[in-house]
Amino acid sequence: MGEKYALVLAGGGAKGSYQIGVWKAFKEIGVKFDAILGVSVGSLNGVLMAQNLYNEAVELWNNIKLEDIVYIPEKVKNFKLTDVLSFDFVKNIKKLIELIGKQKGFDSSPLYKLITKYTDEKKIRKSKIDFGLITYRISDFTPSILFLEDIPEGKLKDYLLASASLPGFRPTKIGEHEFIDGGVYNNVPYSIMKARGYKKIIVIDISGLGLKGDLNIEGTETIYIKNSIDFGNILDFRPSFIKNFMELGYLDTLKTFEKIDGIYYFYKKDHHFKNLLNDYFLSESNIKKISTIFNTNTLFKETIKNYLPEKIKYNKYISISLTEHTARLLDIPIIKLYTLKELTEEIILKVESKLKENKNFFDYKPRNLIEKIITNKDIANRKIIQATYIFLKNFYQKDFSLFDKWKYKI
Repeated sequence: MGEKYALVLAGGGAKGSYQIGVWKAFKEIGVKFDAILGVSVGSLNGVLMAQNLYNEAVELWNNIKLEDIVYIPEKVKNFKLTDVLSFDFVKNIKKLIELIGKQKGFDSSPLYKLITKYTDEKKIRKSKIDFGLITYRISDFTPSILFLEDIPEGKLKDYLLASASLPGFRPTKIGEHEFIDGGVYNNVPYSIMKARGYKKIIVIDISGLGLKGDLNIEGTETIYIKNSIDFGNILDFRPSFIKNFMELGYLDTLKTFEKIDGIYYFYKKDHHFKNLLNDYFLSESNIKKISTIFNTNTLFKETIKNYLPEKIKYNKYISISLTEHTARLLDIPIIKLYTLKELTEEIILKVESKLKENKNFFDYKPRNLIEKIITNKDIANRKIIQATYIFLKNFYQKDFSLFDKWKYKI
């Protein structure tokens, strides 16, 4: 990709790990940017991007803890569930509440130390990146939209802290004014980047708290990347969450730029295998084998669509819609890069595991009307799983001698 983009990085606390995963995909694809506008954690990630500190960013996010963001008294940090009603715990929480009250919020000095460690203001100003951030001035309830030319020399770190001072944190004081997180004004500041004159814009939205501004894309080439699965919260700094959300950012971006396939899931492109799968699903022999499950001999495609969620029922490849829906019903992990063959094999293995546990998995029949009403959705889901299992088992037993048999046989 020769042309550069303007990058909009939304806020969302711990969910900012997603943006590092996006950055990984950018590096692989070759996406470059000459402008960055961030809010809250987006401004902090933006500073790392402006300095090209990718490895440092990955290391930072892989090791970050809540106490790296706010000061947490040792007794509170290490309390056990059995301590909740103890006198010492109640006394300690009382002291903490009093401390927060005196300081007007949680002490975010640990976050300022992180900002200081990873911010070289001179390097950023020399980078030729048009860098900006958003914070909110609570002394007169006014948003502050600041680009480098608006920030006095030596004050960038202070304004970065101001942009990321979540409600509940102690406001950041700069001069005579106090500032809090810019997300209270505009957590996805797309309209500001557009108003600055950029036409090629990439937005990275991480489902953070706060207001969204105008998202009118008319007259622009806009790419909007947002987490396809929403889980965790803005203060969820568990390593497992950080790792998964970062990986989701990477996979979502590859899919957005059409480097990989998938609706809910993510898998490498293989048009030959996908067409082979779909052709077999719509073959006369397959329809005969699974139409009895749905009590239909006609309108086969339409019947199947009635069992599928609205989001996927009109996909060109109905076999893919059925496969992915079944994978979700079987709780097969989504945040992973598969091949389509691997995903179909996972379905077969999961169903056969269930059949080992309960040989009547597909044969459940409600005993009365009340049980039928209660389990109606479950019965429908089992029909989908059964149909997909039979389809895939027969697909792999088919002789594809004309279609690279060695490649597609289990």
